[in-house]
Amino acid sequence: MEIEGKRAVINMKESLNTITSIKVSYWIGLWDKQLIIILPGEVTSGLTKKLRKKYNAIIFSLGNDYLFYFAEKDLYKTEKYEAQSSFFKCGESEKLIKIIENHIKTFTCNDM
Repeated sequence: MEIEGKRAVINMKESLNTITSIKVSYWIGLWDKQLIIILPGEVTSGLTKKLRKKYNAIIFSLGNDYLFYFAEKDLYKTEKYEAQSSFFKCGESEKLIKIIENHIKTFTCNDM
């Protein structure tokens, strides 16, 4: 099973090696006073910990979708499954979270 998974990842990454960027759409909104963030991939809990704690955000993301793993830098250093399964370069997920946080800060209706 492990070999099959690695083979699938290698094939996927090789088929995308000419793509230099990808648009990642996300959604931020308020339901009553609850901040909700929707991401188009599987995100690690460590990556969203700050958003959940600082803004009491609820994060919705896909599960079992290895093509869009968002993993923090530490997982790349230790070669964890989530980082190996992602085709995003190390550090790109943190950039996305920073962009999301900057958008959250523009919400004037929630005193954030």
